[in-house]
Amino acid sequence: MSKMNEQSEVGVQVRCQYSENMMHIQGMGISDNRPYGLSMEVRVPPSVTDWLGMQKPTRESKASAGAMLYVPVRVLVYTDGEYQLLIASTVDGGDPYNHNEGLMLNIKKDTLNNTKFLQWCDDNSIAEVIEGEPYTQESE
Repeated sequence: MSKMNEQSEVGVQVRCQYSENMMHIQGMGISDNRPYGLSMEVRVPPSVTDWLGMQKPTRESKASAGAMLYVPVRVLVYTDGEYQLLIASTVDGGDPYNHNEGLMLNIKKDTLNNTKFLQWCDDNSIAEVIEGEPYTQESE
């Protein structure tokens, strides 16, 4: 599980409602571009932001104190160096997108933005090392 819990301010969360094809990420840890850590957007398909928009926010915004706008994210790194983000459904009864727990996204070091995010996760020991191959729907 990620290091984000009541005792710790280290972890990653994504905003449930943001824009049609951008996912807003807040990272809590070493200060980068925000006092609490990192804030950034990544391009995703509209179907991903539609799914996020149906989730029940369970985490408070670090930029808007008291506003429940986010859900937690697990950052996974596999032994082959591939990264994935796992966002568990927060809808009662579950709401799988492409993973039995919710939504799994591949994230590659193919842009400066992604590389910066993944390096920040590594620097904060947020990425969970997973043995074996990255998840695919066929591997379920």
